Amino acid sequence: MINTALATLEIALAHSPNDGDLHLRLGQTLIGQNRLDEAKPHLEQSRTLLPKSPKPLAFLATIAIQRNNKSEALKLLNQALKLDPQNYVIRKQRWQLEFPEKFHPSIDWGWQREQMKKELEEEKRDRNGT
Repeated sequence: MINTALATLEIALAHSPNDGDLHLRLGQTLIGQNRLDEAKPHLEQSRTLLPKSPKPLAFLATIAIQRNNKSEALKLLNQALKLDPQNYVIRKQRWQLEFPEKFHPSIDWGWQREQMKKELEEEKRDRNGT
């Protein structure tokens, strides 16, 4: 089934090479097959074609995480979060890299609530210049 989806995406992309969503879906599918080197150029192209979308950045961060490149992953996740500050999934991915002890051996839900509140307050202050 994945191979069929992959073939369909490749055909669609041949007809619409500037479709950022197609590049994104193809990159995501390739990540699912652990074909990271093939996924990355599609995600980079998606990032160029969809500059206001956090999704290409988040998937590029997934590749960086799988390659044990924590600093690159954090950089990408921070960029994605700037595009979508309310995205809890992106925030949690970043927290898992920065604070792994809050996720293993068990998830500290109370810490996550407090961290979310703290970060949103800091971001609000930054936007307001206070």
